[in-house]
Amino acid sequence: MSRDPNVIKEMAAWQQFDIVEIKGTIAAKAVGKSSFCQHCGAKNVAEGVIVYVNPIFAKKRGHFQTQDECLQYLTENREVSNMVFVFGTLCRDPKKISPKEGLTITQYQIALNRKFRIKEDAPEIRADYPWVKSYGENAIADRKHLHVGSQVFIDGCLQARKVNRHTVCAVCGQRYDWADRAMELVPHDTEYIGNYYTEEEAEARQAQIASEKSVGLLRSLKGITGDTIPDDNITDDDIRAGIESEET
Repeated sequence: MSRDPNVIKEMAAWQQFDIVEIKGTIAAKAVGKSSFCQHCGAKNVAEGVIVYVNPIFAKKRGHFQTQDECLQYLTENREVSNMVFVFGTLCRDPKKISPKEGLTITQYQIALNRKFRIKEDAPEIRADYPWVKSYGENAIADRKHLHVGSQVFIDGCLQARKVNRHTVCAVCGQRYDWADRAMELVPHDTEYIGNYYTEEEAEARQAQIASEKSVGLLRSLKGITGDTIPDDNITDDDIRAGIESEET
C-alpha cells in the first residue's frame, strides 16, 4: 500500500498474475473494521490494525496466464520471493496457543522504529507495531526467553491469512463471528539481542511459575482469591490489538 504518486502510477498498471518485485518497510495503520451482526443486521465498527508493506521500490517483472504458473515460478524462486528482516523490541509478552493440530504457536507484538518517515503519515508516527507468530521449536524458545522489552532480530517472512473475529453487537448485545484478514511476521530464525531471559533465568522462572501455580491451585480449593500469575489467557485487549485466540 502506498500514497506516493510515483509508486501509485506504477502499481495502477499491474494486473492479476503479474510477477512484481517490491522492496519496502513493514508498516501498520490503525483502522476501524466494519462487520454486520448476524442476529439483527446492525453495522458494528471495531478498532483494528492493518499491517502492510510500504514500497520503497516497486517494479513489474513479468506476467503469467494462470495462478498455477505463478505458484510454480514463486516456488522455483522461493529463497528470494518472501524475505523479511526486522530489528524490534517486544511491547507485549509472548502468549502461547495450541491449535487442534497440536503445533505449538507463540504470538507477541513488537515495536519497529522507522528508519525514515513516511511523508504522507503524521510526523509523530515514528514506529509500527506488527504481530509476530512463531511455530514449533521457535515458539517454545520464544515463550521461554522473551518478555516485554526484549530486543530481537528476526529473519523471516510475511504471512497473510483469513481469521475469525468475535464482536458483541452494540445494538442487540449478541455475540457473533465475522471473517477478517491478518498479516503477521513468521520467523525462520530469531536472534535474541538483549534484555531476554538466559537459559538459567528461564529455568528458574519456570520453576517459580510451577510453584506459584501449585499455590494458586491450593488457594482456589480453599476458596481464596487474589492476584494471578502471568499466563497465556487471551484478553479482550489482546484481541483488539490483533492477537489471535485460535488458529484458523
